[in-house]
Amino acid sequence: MKYKIGNTVCIKSISDIGRIIDSKGCVGGLPFKVAMNNYCSSRMTIDQIDDINGYYRMKEDPWHFYNDEMIERLVEDLLDNEMQEHQRICDEIMAIQGIEPIEAEMEQIIHCPDGYIFKDENGNVINAQKIVLEKKKKEYPKTYEECAEIIAELTGSDCNPKGCMGYMSVQLSALQKLLICRDAYWKIAGEEMGLGKPWEPDWDDDEWPDMYYISFDGKYINKEKGYPCCNMILIFPTEEMRDAFKENFDPDIEICKKLL
Repeated sequence: MKYKIGNTVCIKSISDIGRIIDSKGCVGGLPFKVAMNNYCSSRMTIDQIDDINGYYRMKEDPWHFYNDEMIERLVEDLLDNEMQEHQRICDEIMAIQGIEPIEAEMEQIIHCPDGYIFKDENGNVINAQKIVLEKKKKEYPKTYEECAEIIAELTGSDCNPKGCMGYMSVQLSALQKLLICRDAYWKIAGEEMGLGKPWEPDWDDDEWPDMYYISFDGKYINKEKGYPCCNMILIFPTEEMRDAFKENFDPDIEICKKLL
């Protein structure tokens, strides 16, 4: 095993996984489930290690197994590359100003040479003996109104924030119908099993029983078997029930597949 508990690692990209996955859907002998595509190219923290079977459990995804073949490298290695790029930019700036490059670990300090002053883009004098170059934090919209304006631009409409709810109304309506129908199927399953209540997934079951569920991997709608991620909503106790639900409500599943 190459990595230790607590290491932050980067999972290989979908294209890299595609090059090494075998005909049985395994990478290095471990199944690579469709749901694991969501974590490709992501940074994850190792939470548990099984040295005997050769797999890791990740803090962000405790429901699947990962091995060395699925991991690209330590995040520390990626940070090294980012720091090198940061150093290169700083060196270029100092070369323009005729300043010799200096060593730095977490920040690059640009000193003002004698006889010169620092000014901003508006010609205002910056009253400082040195300038620290920091990466600018990217700003994202903080309110619903700001996001609604972006969606209005995307759809080519001039709708106000309140009117933008129509943008999602068809998908939300289909999802609502599916949840009602799913709960009806769960009630039927509970009656068939004699539970005295509707069936529902037991996420506290340590034996991790197989369940049958419908998922969307970004390209295809899939019928799967196993222990799904807890965010899967179309889960059923039997293969027969899952397949019947998929056949009966496929149009609605297609409409709201991005919300599954």
